[in-house]
This record gives sequence, C-alpha cells and structure tokens, in this order.
Amino acid sequence: MGEDRRVPNRVGGVKISIENEVTGPRVFVVQNSKSSKLHITGGYGQPEMKKTLCGQKVKTPTLFDPRDTAARDGYQDHTKWCVKCMGFLDFEALDQIILFAAIEWPAGTNGQLSVVRHLSRKKPKLKLSPPPANLPSHKVEDVASSKIVLDNNE
Repeated sequence: MGEDRRVPNRVGGVKISIENEVTGPRVFVVQNSKSSKLHITGGYGQPEMKKTLCGQKVKTPTLFDPRDTAARDGYQDHTKWCVKCMGFLDFEALDQIILFAAIEWPAGTNGQLSVVRHLSRKKPKLKLSPPPANLPSHKVEDVASSKIVLDNNE
C-alpha cells in the first residue's frame, strides 16, 4: 500500500493524514477585511474553514472559488497572495494545487515551482483512495460545453 504520508497541521502541531494525493477536499480563497492579502482555507489543512492555511482566523463568511480568482487574469501577481498559505498549499492534493499554477513569482510561475516539482520528484507511488461505491454520472447534453460544471453536492 505505500507509506502513510502525514503533514504537519498548521494549528496545534497535530498531524493530518492525506487520503489521496491527486484529488482532495476543495480549497477556497478568503480575504479578511483588514488584510490586503488573499489567503487560502479548506482542503486537508483546514477542513473546518475556521482558519486559513497560515493559521489566521477567517473573519468573513464569504469564500471565493479559486477557479474564479487564482485561475483568472488579474490574480497572477504574487504580492496579492499570502506567502505562508501558498507554501502550505504544497501539502494539499494536486487537483487543488494546480488551480494556483498561474500565479507568477520572481523565480517562475507556481506551476513551474510547485506542480512540476510535485510530479517529477522521486517518491513512492501516489497514494490514492478507493472509488466511491456509487460513481456519480452525468448526461452528455448536461456537460458537453465549455462551462465549468459543479456537482450539486459541492
């Protein structure tokens, strides 16, 4: 089965287990009222979304989908993002990390610095969780478009 990969949780030093390195719980973007930086919450690191990945308390009820922020024009400047949250993003699943690939740092894009490194490192086989008992299905006419399709349970 491969080794149990655990990463340090940002709050209290508790260990959390990553169930699947490719797909995982969704992360969201948050901007607290007094902060000019965009922070990240959710995922394996903060599933309750009461704090950001860097440990700040989430002070607003409004969360943004990274597909509407990080993956859009105008959000590529690294100075808009919390550096600590971006660092802790490396401990999330690959499907969440890749949403932030377009952010530009002085040394390159987040995709070059994080995604490529994640895929090319020498490590044991990727840890994957078993498929759900009932696989969700979609009708072709409902999903055949260039629009982003979200499951009803998300």
